Amino acid sequence: MKLSKSTPVSRYLYFFIHEITLVCLAASVQAVPLPTTKSENAPSQTTPVRIEQQVDCLQPQQTEDVLEQTLKETGESADLHVTVVTTPGIEKYVVTMRVIQVRSGEILLERQFSASAQECNAAHLLLQTMLAQFLSNFPAEHWSRSDNRNASNQSVSPVKVKPVTSAWQLQPHVESRWPTPGLAVGLRTTIEMGGENTRLFGGGGARLGIPRRLNDSDVDGRIIDVTPVLIFGVRFAASRRLATYIGAHVGALYVSGIDFPINHSGWAPWAELSVLMLWRLGSILVGPGVGVSPLVHKITTDTGETATVPWLHFGITISIPLLEN
Repeated sequence: MKLSKSTPVSRYLYFFIHEITLVCLAASVQAVPLPTTKSENAPSQTTPVRIEQQVDCLQPQQTEDVLEQTLKETGESADLHVTVVTTPGIEKYVVTMRVIQVRSGEILLERQFSASAQECNAAHLLLQTMLAQFLSNFPAEHWSRSDNRNASNQSVSPVKVKPVTSAWQLQPHVESRWPTPGLAVGLRTTIEMGGENTRLFGGGGARLGIPRRLNDSDVDGRIIDVTPVLIFGVRFAASRRLATYIGAHVGALYVSGIDFPINHSGWAPWAELSVLMLWRLGSILVGPGVGVSPLVHKITTDTGETATVPWLHFGITISIPLLEN
């Protein structure tokens, strides 16, 4: 049978199928979640302190907390960024702190110090002290965000503070002496100030000559000499293993006779140039040294015997650090 137009039943079936199709399409659209995208240019939440450890020395969270608290107390946590890096050294760890201006990226402060494994537990306190001193001494207008037109027109130059190291050392030494052969013992104490590689040092000391006969004569008497001096000079160190000390000794020479029929004594000026090369052996430094004096003093007895006070010294020095930071 051929139908020329739709019957009522077919029309109802058509609407039913149409409605079912729309419902299925709507359900399928609602079941697909909309993708969420994050803009690549969106600002990331960063802290003003970053800890980077190549060796395990600092306590990262504790160090970050104390440095952030120091920045917040001065109100500069939004204007400054602090980075702390620990790297391995020859015998100690090296801790470097930099304070960077957020706007320009300039390094306003760079400090570095060495810390042993035992000192690492307190390293965060030293970092906090260094940061607090910098924030209290350096003018805040050089890095803070200000709407003041005059302040914005000022040129800001970064400030770099080199690490300062101080050391107090005790240096006993034993020497042979020429041109009149003999032995001497001495003791020096010095204080060093400066950087990791180059430092100035100063201090004092004394040398005691072992009593000796007057040349090869048959005279029974002997002579003894004492040389108290002030010391100053420069220390150079290419590494923590080797240090070279070049110094000048200025003081006096005291000479006295012993066991002569009549013992005489006297004073004379003394000056000396010395060079020490010391190698590190554990916690001490040991090495050879040489000292030369441009002053030549002669000793004469009542019987006419003469001798020259030794002006050339070769010896071994032991340097014992008493305090170093």
